[in-house]
Amino acid sequence: QILCLAAAGYVNIIYTSNQGPHRKLLPALKQYWGKDVFIATVDDDMSQAQGYSILYQLLKTYVLNNRADAVVALRARRISICNAPPHRATKYFSWSVVLAYGRQEMLLMPTGTGGILYKPSYFHHAVFTANLRRATGTADDLMFRLATMMKHVPVALGCSVMYHKGKQIRSCKPDKLDRLFDKTYGEASSVFYKGLLDDTQKRMAASLKASKSVVPAAKTALAPAVPVHGVVTVGTLSQAPPPKTIVGRLADMQHAARDFMMGGDTRVLTARPFDCDRDSDAHENYVDFDTHSSVRRLASDTNLQKDLFSINQRGGNDHAWKMALRVLKTHNFSFEDIAKEYMSERGEACFASNRTLRVERVCGLYDCGSNKGKL
Repeated sequence: QILCLAAAGYVNIIYTSNQGPHRKLLPALKQYWGKDVFIATVDDDMSQAQGYSILYQLLKTYVLNNRADAVVALRARRISICNAPPHRATKYFSWSVVLAYGRQEMLLMPTGTGGILYKPSYFHHAVFTANLRRATGTADDLMFRLATMMKHVPVALGCSVMYHKGKQIRSCKPDKLDRLFDKTYGEASSVFYKGLLDDTQKRMAASLKASKSVVPAAKTALAPAVPVHGVVTVGTLSQAPPPKTIVGRLADMQHAARDFMMGGDTRVLTARPFDCDRDSDAHENYVDFDTHSSVRRLASDTNLQKDLFSINQRGGNDHAWKMALRVLKTHNFSFEDIAKEYMSERGEACFASNRTLRVERVCGLYDCGSNKGKL
């Protein structure tokens, strides 16, 4: 399905080296470094029902936050710290999930399951340090947060829309703009992902039957723009693909995959004519990877196993955090200094002497002396 959308010109697929989970951001960040662009990341295990509104909610939050320099996240954890100097971070299990729509804090940790919006300018150049990537293992979100924290960039919370057992759970009430977006792009609309895919497959099937034809222009969809000064505006989003045949674009994609993965070695990739209707319905790829040989290469590469998978276990985030801070000391970064500077953002109630255990957990401020060994 993704290959069909890419060949029709809706998306681009960029092949990159295997850097573990960090590759969801690092290649794009490097390509657009120094440019004023948005980069959104979303974990690939999101449900279709949840995924269609993520980018909209991220951009909406950015605009309603007065376009401030802040990482936008739909889901985040509050980094818990010791309430007494040196204000070190406690263990990851004590970092409570925060769903406070519209709140902005420095000591928040965005999680990729909700979707995150970045700009390249938010990052310290240490984000490209190989030692930092290896230190964080599979905890890519921790590395990205520390790299933005080094630039004193806070996190702004958007509206999280989740689904549990078929029911929608929101961290905010839908407003007029949300209802307009759902009406235009929701499951009942013709441009919902399923409708977009069906339209793409029909267009591509017609093009494949006439291999010399050029891909017909895609439909122009109504796109509700985020309101400025409370005014809801509606614009158009052009989705016209490049003037190239479907067969030609699929061939280019196949060659790119072959050249990147094997340096031109065609023994691992098997080419065959691609039918978008047939192959998308069957959930097949137009390029067949030799899975067994890939597994053998991975099994024989012990360094790759160690780098990517050794700390993907209980306590792995704590280990990654500790090792990352050790690496960042060489860049004159101290989390304790950041915590001391911004801990007051949590409000006076968090520092009350008679605060309850519940308030302590929500605020993420602990008496680490009395919980020695646990936190």
